[in-house]
Amino acid sequence: MKELIAGAEVLVPLDLSPQAIGDSEKKIYVVSDSSLSGGGGYICQGSSLEKARPAVYHSRIFTPAQTNYSVHNRELLAPVDIVKSYEHWLSGRPFTAITDSQAMLSLMKQKFLSPRQWGAMMYLSKFDMKFEFISGKKNIIADFLSRIAERSTYRHDLPYLKEGDDYDARAAAIQLRRGKILLEKPAIKKRIPTSKSTPIKVNSDSGSTRGDIDNLPAPPTAQETPAETSNSGST
Repeated sequence: MKELIAGAEVLVPLDLSPQAIGDSEKKIYVVSDSSLSGGGGYICQGSSLEKARPAVYHSRIFTPAQTNYSVHNRELLAPVDIVKSYEHWLSGRPFTAITDSQAMLSLMKQKFLSPRQWGAMMYLSKFDMKFEFISGKKNIIADFLSRIAERSTYRHDLPYLKEGDDYDARAAAIQLRRGKILLEKPAIKKRIPTSKSTPIKVNSDSGSTRGDIDNLPAPPTAQETPAETSNSGST
């Protein structure tokens, strides 16, 4: 069965020619799903999802930490991993991401996101893609590919699903807290102290300078204060 579905009779290479862009008969679909043990899916091309021919199958195992993620976070891992793995095919071409999770659709309209969700949505935003929902009963192939790791005969043959770099996660967290885009360079430059010998004008009207301020007499010390008080009293 494995050799049959992976053979030339089933798999058809994607038509990535410029003429295929915008062709209603050559739409690209990225179908994904996740389970408790892993994520999987496939990429296909055709006039509709029902008539599309698959080009590649994809399956990954969740790490022990990823298995503890919430349902919508696990559902988000699967499409991001597929798009990252075949970015060279999907970059610059419109495609539809198929999912059976309503939570994935709500992420596009959600106002507050976690740092992990924010980083994933920032990555997906650079593609010309849209999400489309289908029922779980119609998403059988992607569901099966996400559960391959549950079979002991395949578990050791599949790689773990890798997430983004730690820098991207930290940057997304900082951006989420500040609520603004991070700057590569600080907007306010560090003030460089000037020399005391160089006069700097403070107020053009009064004519006072920085040099005049520096030449003012120092305030009286603690020892000089009693003497001045006694003199003023005797006067």
